Amino acid sequence: MKLQYKTSLTMTVLFLILFAGITGMFDFYNHETVRRQVQNNYEDIAQTVANHAEVHLLSSADVSQTISSAPLLTEALIASNRAYESLDGDQRQKQIDDLDRQWQQTKDPAAPFIQAYLNTPAARYLSSQQDLFPGQYGEIFLTNRYGAMIATTGRLTTLAHGHKYWWQAAFAEGRGRIFFDDRGFDTSVGGYVLGVVVPIRNQGEIIGILKCNINLLGRLTHLLEDFKLAHGGELQIVRSSGLVVLREGLEPLSETLPGSFHPHLQKRVSDAFFYKGPDGYDQLIATTPIAITKGSDTYGFGGSYKSMDHIKGNTGEAWHVLISVGQELVYHEAHVTTRALVYLGLILLVFVLLISLYWGRWVARPVVELAQAARKIGAGHLETRVHEIGRDEIGDLARAINEMSSSLARNMASRRELEQEVTLRSKAQAELERRAIVDELTGAYNRRYFAEAMNKEIARAGRYGQPLSLLMFDIDHFKKVNDIHGHDAGDRVLIQLAELGMNIVREQDFFARWGGEEFVVILPQTDLAASTLFAERLRLMVEQADFKKPARLTISIGLAQLDSLEQEDDLLKRVDNALYKAKQSGRNCVVAG
Repeated sequence: MKLQYKTSLTMTVLFLILFAGITGMFDFYNHETVRRQVQNNYEDIAQTVANHAEVHLLSSADVSQTISSAPLLTEALIASNRAYESLDGDQRQKQIDDLDRQWQQTKDPAAPFIQAYLNTPAARYLSSQQDLFPGQYGEIFLTNRYGAMIATTGRLTTLAHGHKYWWQAAFAEGRGRIFFDDRGFDTSVGGYVLGVVVPIRNQGEIIGILKCNINLLGRLTHLLEDFKLAHGGELQIVRSSGLVVLREGLEPLSETLPGSFHPHLQKRVSDAFFYKGPDGYDQLIATTPIAITKGSDTYGFGGSYKSMDHIKGNTGEAWHVLISVGQELVYHEAHVTTRALVYLGLILLVFVLLISLYWGRWVARPVVELAQAARKIGAGHLETRVHEIGRDEIGDLARAINEMSSSLARNMASRRELEQEVTLRSKAQAELERRAIVDELTGAYNRRYFAEAMNKEIARAGRYGQPLSLLMFDIDHFKKVNDIHGHDAGDRVLIQLAELGMNIVREQDFFARWGGEEFVVILPQTDLAASTLFAERLRLMVEQADFKKPARLTISIGLAQLDSLEQEDDLLKRVDNALYKAKQSGRNCVVAG
């Protein structure tokens, strides 16, 4: 063994012995302190997870409030309430009871009486919201201010709801608050759901209640997965009684925690403690209540066993985040500081090795230079050359490397030229393909590509029985723009208008230039009501936009929904006629054909 390596080995062994002694003493005195820190850390983590869970619940409430704010629902509620207001209290209650009895006795969902609640404009709007969030919602339904259901996305157990605890909790004697209905297993939808009950107001008065049954195994399941990836251990969401609401691999509400957990859950404050599990090993347990589930004037939370259509409902209990960490992870965390010290020792060890090896490096310097040059050549730096020093074996090797590098450089030059030619041709082909489908001025799809897309969307709509709408618009008095400001200004207007349109369409929509100042938009999976709302939004956006020269423009819009037996030409003709009517109606308006 060479002297430089003997010296390096001796210094390394002495350093390791000294460092191992220091590290052992540090770990001995630091163990309990770090253990307490880990306990505090997981209590903080439990609080963070509880905050995230609360954000998920609030997000569900926000989405439900957004759904409830639709003018379509307000109009339906006003009309329903007006019909019931004409009756006195006893007559009104009798009518609701009679309707509820008929609803429960009518078992066929296709019966006209049931369909009268499933196929109203309000019910179709609620169904469209279900489609926007696949797998998130069970049933969504709407009741008027007297508790009578007026629209639903599915066949519920009852029609009358005003007597139910969740309806009364949300109505709150006219004050109104969002109520989370922890229903357990809901037999009416066949799943574990959490109901979000939202009061709907008009001019400060509650006019109805919207309820959205949310899939319990949806968004909160992702919270469990994210925690496992980030922290390890096991995360659960449990009720104050110890009944497990959510845990990976466990059916909700099918297991209750041991009785020793219950006092900690009843505290309704953050807590952390050590618990000896069935396997005899200590586990760190951290619990934190989800604040929103404790209830407030703004948000209610709870349930009842008395409901006829759910099992294991909540009885005034809060939800808690519960984290359990095995002793392996606890002690692993307890030694984080020790590992940091070990890492520092390894860095110092490298430093010691570098010093011990420094004295021998000058001997091997020529060989090192040759190795570095060979690696550069291998990485593609063929211009690399080495100094040809001496006539010995090292010098011969240097000359051989230089000759090899020169030969490789000549061969690689021809290869680069070929690669450049292939790249240029690929770019040209891509540009030709883009120009074939895109309008050169505005960047929107062109008319030819629109025709292909239209045929495909019509076929898809027919195949799956989905709605399809087509929208056509053009600029009002566009000729004046060209006459007054010039054709360059007209082109800039078309470009800006196309950018506005392409920015508001959905990913599945299709925006194209039809010709001149006319544009078309294909709206898959969109019925006439939704496409009308989109058209109004587009019209207002254009009306409020600043086009510089001229500063303000308006557009006229014609639209139509595809009939089941209709072809492309028929639909285009109806849309074109609708656009003509919009022009005849004074422009800057939306007309449906």
